[in-house]
Amino acid sequence: MINAYNAYTVRLILIRHPNLESIKDLGSLFQSPWQQGFVPPLGQTRSLDDIEHGMIRGSGRYRDPRIHFGVNCASIGCPALRPEADLTLYARELGLSSEQAEALCAGRIEIDFSDYDWGLNDEARQRP
Repeated sequence: MINAYNAYTVRLILIRHPNLESIKDLGSLFQSPWQQGFVPPLGQTRSLDDIEHGMIRGSGRYRDPRIHFGVNCASIGCPALRPEADLTLYARELGLSSEQAEALCAGRIEIDFSDYDWGLNDEARQRP
């Protein structure tokens, strides 16, 4: 849904491109551009607000503060994103203890990654 949100945001902006300085210019006194219903996912007309607050955040499935950055922080008006990952979030997701998380963040734990086997994608497509 994050990809849908971002794609429809670009679509909304392209409606008036290049004569548009800000996405906010697409709104009116009574309705922001994020409240306009024009997005057709899953057979219903929805707004960008519906996708973000109803389908992504409102579902209860995605209770992650990073969602905000995935859908809102690609503009000049947002603060700059840090160039490094917040490893404490990943450590928590991996079920590490606080000592292990601290060691990970301090760089005292080395993480090795296996090469991804792209053939797995082909195998998954061939399954009935």
